[in-house]
Order: sequence, then C-alpha cells, then structure tokens
Amino acid sequence: MLDCDGSDDPARSRTIPTMLGMTASLLMFSPVVLVGAAIADIIRGRRKFPTVRLALFAMQYAINDSAEILLAPCCGSSPASAKASTARHQSPVTNASACTHAA
Repeated sequence: MLDCDGSDDPARSRTIPTMLGMTASLLMFSPVVLVGAAIADIIRGRRKFPTVRLALFAMQYAINDSAEILLAPCCGSSPASAKASTARHQSPVTNASACTHAA
C-alpha cells in the first residue's frame, strides 16, 4: 500500500488487512461474544454488565477504524491531497501581512 508520501510501507500492507479481517470476524461472532459476556456478568452478579459494555465498545471501535480505512481514499486522503494540504499549511499568509502594513 502507498503511504502518504507515496512510498510503499510494508507495515501498513499487513496491519490494514488484519484490522479489516478482525472487524469482520468480530462482527460475525458478535452474538457468541455478547452472550458469553452477558453470562459472565450474570455469574459474577454484575448488574450493569461491564463485560458486555466493553465488548460493544470494542466492536464500535473496530467498526469506526475499518470505516476510516475504507473511506480514506474517497475523502481525499491520497498522497496527492496530502502534499497539497502540506503546501497550503506551509505557505506564508499574505493577507495578514497586508493588513498590518496597511495601517
């Protein structure tokens, strides 16, 4: 996969498919995970179900992270737009200097 500067990063080519696969498997096995977490909370006498809440939080995090990975190319997170953004933020501000010299 290409990194933001256009270089090929082997770490990203491993971590992105791993995250997407982990999210898919977590969602596929979510009924088993949630029932197991609920049983564990009931056995321990926890009325607020903290293990279920933790499992749901982990699932939501995985979904958000995977959506970010999948939507990044569509939302302008390409190497070209990253270079344009860097150029915009590093350029000197001409309007502010014109305002201070006008007085």
